[in-house]
Amino acid sequence: MFEVYYGIDNSMAILTFIFWWIAAARTSNLALLPTEDKMRRVARINMRFVYIGMALALFRAVWQLPLGLKFGWPFTLEKILLASPLILTPVVFVMLISIPRQKRIANERSSDTAPIKRRDAADPALVVPIQAAACGAAAGLYILLFPQTPPYIDIGLSLSALMAAAMPVLWYWQRWRARRLGSIELPMLPSIARRATRKAAVFVILGIGIGLLILFAKEQSKLPEQMSMTDHSNIDYGGGPALSHGGQGHHQHSAAGESVKTVSVVDLKGPQDEAPDKKFALTAEKTTVRLSSGKTIEAWTYNGQIPGPELRVTEGDLVEVTLLNKDIEAGVTIHWHGLDVPNGEDGVAGLTQDSVMPGESYTYRFRVNELGTHWYHSHQASSVQVKKGLFGALVIMPKDKANGVYNMAKSGGAGSGIQDIVLIGHTWEFSRGHVASIGLADNLERRKIAPGTAVRLRFVNASSEPETFELSGTRFQVAAIDGAEVNEPGELENVSLHIASGGRNDVIFTMPNTPVALRSKSNREAVILISADGSGEIPPWPKGKTVFNPASYGNPLPMKIGLDSDFDREFKITIDVQNFAFYNGKFATQVFRINGKLFPETPMQMVRKGDLIKITIINRSYEDHPIHPHGHHMQVLSRNGKSVTGSPWIVDTLNVGPGETYEVAIRADNPGIWMNHCHNLEHAAVGMILHLAYEGVTSPFLVGEGSRNLPE
Repeated sequence: MFEVYYGIDNSMAILTFIFWWIAAARTSNLALLPTEDKMRRVARINMRFVYIGMALALFRAVWQLPLGLKFGWPFTLEKILLASPLILTPVVFVMLISIPRQKRIANERSSDTAPIKRRDAADPALVVPIQAAACGAAAGLYILLFPQTPPYIDIGLSLSALMAAAMPVLWYWQRWRARRLGSIELPMLPSIARRATRKAAVFVILGIGIGLLILFAKEQSKLPEQMSMTDHSNIDYGGGPALSHGGQGHHQHSAAGESVKTVSVVDLKGPQDEAPDKKFALTAEKTTVRLSSGKTIEAWTYNGQIPGPELRVTEGDLVEVTLLNKDIEAGVTIHWHGLDVPNGEDGVAGLTQDSVMPGESYTYRFRVNELGTHWYHSHQASSVQVKKGLFGALVIMPKDKANGVYNMAKSGGAGSGIQDIVLIGHTWEFSRGHVASIGLADNLERRKIAPGTAVRLRFVNASSEPETFELSGTRFQVAAIDGAEVNEPGELENVSLHIASGGRNDVIFTMPNTPVALRSKSNREAVILISADGSGEIPPWPKGKTVFNPASYGNPLPMKIGLDSDFDREFKITIDVQNFAFYNGKFATQVFRINGKLFPETPMQMVRKGDLIKITIINRSYEDHPIHPHGHHMQVLSRNGKSVTGSPWIVDTLNVGPGETYEVAIRADNPGIWMNHCHNLEHAAVGMILHLAYEGVTSPFLVGEGSRNLPE
């Protein structure tokens, strides 16, 4: 629906620009036509372009009302405050001044009217208002191509000043033309060669100008060879008091002037002196992996397997993981996705550590104080490395085996054992396309589970795009989202699971006597068929499925945080798309801006430990954006203006679809400097990154092509 509404608005902006510029060009050339009859015919045609342009401008202005009512005023406010006045104001002058003069020239009964003079056809009162409307339409198109975010004062004043400066110039130029042409008798028309020369000269000048602008934009987009990810000039305090921040060279004093104790991310580590409860070793290496269909992948792996080894630990464990890089030339790290580890263990190259180069090793140590399904992946050049296979699952089991939230009996299992299975969905790219798989299954895979067994399927989406999983042959419950247990989940049927990139859903059910099947919607051939002996037919896929809605699923619990809470800081993340742009000197067909900026100009959200934070996320683009703040969980408060009514919806990766608006709450209880980015890793690679930074925290690490660190 959003695509339709926004598509209509965008189409109106483009058509308005086209019709007004045609009308302006034709009206400007009216006085150069060879005969009076030709002038009349062209003037009549021009009138049609003017009327259509007026109708389009008016329609687009009115269209902002249903657009705002449907999706919210942040989706249309800059068009109401900026675009509409810039186009409608000159349209009024066109109606009052230009149209009567154009009508007189267009009058078909030439014998009843005074002869047309070139001075009349070149009259500034006829031409300039239409040119002004064309300039206003161009300004409206600029706002479409380069969306604006509040405050609008600077851009509004700039565009208004340009319009105000252009109009006198156009008026005096047109008056000079009128005087010059007024002394020339009909017919008068430049030679074909002269007109062709003029047009060629104009195109050459325009081409040179556009080429210089492109080169300038390319050079301006280049990032420094080395820089600190914390050296932001755009600091956002969320309406709270100003805080010291840890960028290199920045002072470490609060707004009140008192000294602030600083700490480096390298000191924010897990326990170093205690003996670990669980130890793992992961080796990053290149190898060839074969999918179930026989397709082979030149993959980058942990321990030579896809997915990487499944790490199972217990709540409260001190975990130690040693990473060895065998042959990944660009270097590797491990980020513990969804785990609120100490900042120094977060595994972000250039922010919390240097990347681990070939032959080097690095040890992570952290205590797990949460439950559920998580995963790990490289955070060095992650848009490439995760895609190639550097990921695996991490599952945290309860210390108390009788823990109610993990008691599989609630799924109907009657003591016949539990099957707890992780299924990681991923999309693999080949030279001739791509294919989605579940684990290594990109076609039918059969598994055996005895009827009556309690089954827990842990779905992990390791692709950069949202993935939809479908389950047939049984009723089921969604027991957990991003590792957080759902309170009193209800039974579902004919419901598909739409999971964000990086997100997880746990599904539980009791194995029936008949087969159960699940599949990836991105590849309907990737099917896992479960039955007592592994045989049987795939049960019919339900038709008319609805999509699982976490906002109203399960039963609510008393919560300390709600929309009416007293927030210490409130931030806004507005996402827009810009087509055909440069980032770091490279051309991109699309970049996605946060509050009108790309990293490193995106805002650094500054907080103090203990702050209660509200973040409003608005997606004004046509693509999904899974927002992932490291080191913290978000409590979703509302979606599209409606409060969450079901079980507390706690996530670490929130998929914000086109036209959607979310309000989420975060408790600032994990000091550090944290990445907060779109987990469509290709979007992050072209600047869709910001940071959540705590007062007084610093980082000694550098990023950039002149360093060893490329976090996205």
